[in-house]
Amino acid sequence: MPDDYKEVTRATYDVVADSYAKRDKGSVDESDDVHAALNEFASLLQPNARVLDTGCAAGRDSYFLDRFGFRVTGIDFSPEMVERAKRTVPGATFKVMDFEELPFTNEFDAVWANASLHHIPKRNLPVVLAAINRALKPGGYFFIKVKHGAADSIRENEKFGGKIKRYFAFYQNDELHRLLEEAGFSILSIKNTTQDEWVEATAEKPA
Repeated sequence: MPDDYKEVTRATYDVVADSYAKRDKGSVDESDDVHAALNEFASLLQPNARVLDTGCAAGRDSYFLDRFGFRVTGIDFSPEMVERAKRTVPGATFKVMDFEELPFTNEFDAVWANASLHHIPKRNLPVVLAAINRALKPGGYFFIKVKHGAADSIRENEKFGGKIKRYFAFYQNDELHRLLEEAGFSILSIKNTTQDEWVEATAEKPA
C-alpha cells in the first residue's frame, strides 16, 4: 500500500479548509446524529473533564464540547484546519498533530474521534487505538465514528465544489467491536447511524 495516503488526505483538507468551516456553521447530513452522540457522550463525563478531540477539523465538535464546560484539546494533521478551529473555539487548545503519533499517557478523561480515524489504512488502526487507550485515564471514555462498509483505499468524490481525494477505510460493526476489545476497551454501545452510512461506538478504558 503506498505511503502517500496521508499526504493526499492532508493536502485535500488544507485546500478545502475554508469551505469545510463554512459548511460546519450550517447543517450537514449527519448533524442530528452528531448532536445526539455529543449529548450522550457529555452525559458520561464530569464537569471540567479533559477531552481530546482527535481529528478536530475546523472545530465544530470542539465547539460543542467546550460549550458543555469541558477542557478541550483538539488535534488535526491539517495546519489549515487547525487555524480555523482556533477561530471557532478560542477557549480551547489546538495543535497540529498526527493522530498516528499520539504522545499522551493518562492525560484525558475522554477522547472523541468523530469521522477521523477512517482516514488511515485499516492495518494502522490497532496502533492508533492502543495509543488512544494509553492517552486516557483509567475509567476514561472513547467515542469513535467511522464509515460503515468494506472499502480501504484512496477515494475520489464530489465535495466542496469539486473532485477531492481522501483515504477512507470502511468498517463492519463486528470488525470495529473486535478492534476496540483488542485495544483494551470495554464496549458500551455500537450502532449504525445516518441510514447505515456510519458505525459509531462508545467504549471505556477499564479503571
